Amino acid sequence: MGGEGSPEELFFPSREKWFRLAPAVLFIPVVLFLVYRWNPLFSHNLAEMFSIIVACSIFMLTWSARKYIDNHYFLYLGISFLFVGALDYLHVVLFEYLFSTNRHTPSVEIWFAARFLQSIALVSAPFFVSRKLRPGVVLAGFAAASIALVALAWTGAFPDYYVPGGGLTSAKTVSDHLVAGIQILSIGTLWRVRRHFDRDAFQLLVLSILFSTAAQLSANLYTDAYEYNSAIGHYLVVVSFYLLYKAIVEIGLNRPYDLLFRKLKKSEEEIRAAHDELDSRVVERTEELQVVNAKLEQELAERQRTAEMRELILDLQQVLNEKLSVREFLSSVLSFLQERFEFKAIGIRYHQDADYPYVEARGFPGEFVEAETSLCAPASGPDGGAKGGGRTLYDCACGAVIAGECDPSLPFFTPNGTFWTNGASELLSGDEAARAIVTRGRCVRQGYESIALVPLRIGDVIFGLLQFNDRRKGVFHPNLLAQLERVAENVAAGLSRLIAREALQESENRFRSLVENSLVGTVIVQKGL
Repeated sequence: MGGEGSPEELFFPSREKWFRLAPAVLFIPVVLFLVYRWNPLFSHNLAEMFSIIVACSIFMLTWSARKYIDNHYFLYLGISFLFVGALDYLHVVLFEYLFSTNRHTPSVEIWFAARFLQSIALVSAPFFVSRKLRPGVVLAGFAAASIALVALAWTGAFPDYYVPGGGLTSAKTVSDHLVAGIQILSIGTLWRVRRHFDRDAFQLLVLSILFSTAAQLSANLYTDAYEYNSAIGHYLVVVSFYLLYKAIVEIGLNRPYDLLFRKLKKSEEEIRAAHDELDSRVVERTEELQVVNAKLEQELAERQRTAEMRELILDLQQVLNEKLSVREFLSSVLSFLQERFEFKAIGIRYHQDADYPYVEARGFPGEFVEAETSLCAPASGPDGGAKGGGRTLYDCACGAVIAGECDPSLPFFTPNGTFWTNGASELLSGDEAARAIVTRGRCVRQGYESIALVPLRIGDVIFGLLQFNDRRKGVFHPNLLAQLERVAENVAAGLSRLIAREALQESENRFRSLVENSLVGTVIVQKGL
């Protein structure tokens, strides 16, 4: 999350963050107080050395990542804090000498040189959040500034902040307030560029500056350069550098992308968002293409089925056109279907008188064909008359198909009146309507699971049916049933033409016989002649 939001949200960390910071913030004064009570000089040196270590750590982290950092605020601050740490170290060395000998050294002046350098770095660093700097040039600049400050302090160009025997001077008080003012100003410059920072890092940076400012102003509580009236100044300095450590070193190590490479992370997030959007578009496009592909496959399959159907009908017509009698015709049809579809058992029922016996059957056991040849129901009605009130009744599913007694709403009937099943035993065991139609069940007892009974129909006239049986399950599918029904239509049409041709031939033969055998001459008069 970036440094966006209200001032309250940015300047005041949440309760959870305070709870995370509280142990260290509360532990530090206890340790420093105990150390101060034991040895004031060691307490001073401990606080200063902690700040020196943090300053060097910031430099090492940012300098090592200088080629990859996109927010040069941290690189600029890291370089400056190397020299802040160096000046603090020089201050520690000179302060220990001052403490042990009570002779004048520029220790306090160098400490102020470090604070001025730190404050100038804090107030100017925000200008480099979106500007690139040359690390070598900045390093050389801060080195030159540090050397110049040390030279000024050593040569006495700085005002005296401490006079041996006289204590701290008013110049020190003025400098304390000046440093504090610059650091407060640095919070304003940091606020202007807050959107370039991780929110956690921004809050910790602001808190660090506030504690540093408080440490600077706490100098008004003491007058002795050697022994503070309290450990407040040490405590505030250590907390300030601890927060700076949390803001840059710890977050930089644990979440480097959030701190040092925030723009890179943002670019990655934008790329990821674009990638996700691209993925969603690809998914949408893929779904569209799948729909189009499914339609295309369906269209190609339909064309393929149409081509297969056309080829099938042409081949069938070639066979049918060569036959002269109904029996030859039906026998040829049976041979064609058995060769084309490779069914295990196939038969043709064709009307004869009032019944529809098998004209020809192949693949069925002989006893099955003999037992199933007749479809007429042998029993009479309850009143002793014929079943159905004089109307011929037919047994089993074959009779239902021939009689046109089919209900397309039932799953085992097609809209064209074909009875079919891919699991005859399961159908009869679980469907009462099927048991009412399949009254004999001899096909099932013979082990035939896949059964199709296709009517030979022209309009409302049914000549018979084509029967296809197989002991395998799942033989039939919609495309195959459609082909068989189309074949049946063409066979019925061929039968109709053949029957009409035979009837005409019989009429002509009868007329010819009548004329040839008549003892009386016959005169045919055509009107108009």
